[in-house]
Amino acid sequence: KDLKLFPLLLHVVLIVISFIPIFKWDGMKVNEIKVHNYSFIKLVCWFFVICTIMRVGDLTTIYSGIMEMMAGGGADVYNETMSESLHNSGNRGISNVFSIFSNLLYGICTLFFFFLLMKKERNKFLIWLLVISFIISILIPIAISQRGPALNRALLFLGTYFIMKDYLPKKITKIVSVSFITIGVLLLVPILYITFARFEDRGALNSICYYFGEQNIYFNNYALDNNGIRYGDRI
Repeated sequence: KDLKLFPLLLHVVLIVISFIPIFKWDGMKVNEIKVHNYSFIKLVCWFFVICTIMRVGDLTTIYSGIMEMMAGGGADVYNETMSESLHNSGNRGISNVFSIFSNLLYGICTLFFFFLLMKKERNKFLIWLLVISFIISILIPIAISQRGPALNRALLFLGTYFIMKDYLPKKITKIVSVSFITIGVLLLVPILYITFARFEDRGALNSICYYFGEQNIYFNNYALDNNGIRYGDRI
């Protein structure tokens, strides 16, 4: 479709608006963050850990999904997942209530994780369980050949780290940096497998370039067009 100027300008304005909290935070020049109620933070984190572990049930399902995907069946795993999702779209029942709470709390528990790291007396057991829960939350979509949710969660963790790193002990920042790089490299392997498997027909590089640019065109063509329903297409 033809491109128009106004949607492009609106897109830029909306992006700038979404960055206003970051600009404000940077301008405040905060020297220290004090947390007055660690009990509440720990309670929420424990609930997140329990829900994340309970949503998985058997960890072998993640392992088998990743192995099947890396064996060359990434496209098949993805198509099967999408087919099941479409088949169950009319089902109003809740199949896994733990996954709802786990997904809901991932973002806030990412922030709480760094609050716990700021504390001098740390609950190492809870911290390690949180790390395992974060990894599980990233591996679950990878096991069904989905990159988007996995990358979103990894980037959320990375962005929160950049915001909070100035308030963490230097020893902790070094550990977190090395751990994040190591885990990031390990996650890159299955993500590349997914990319090559799902977009073998048009090339992985073309699909990456397409993903980087499509949001601007889609916003221009469809964001302000209310002519009919969207059929679930995202912009």
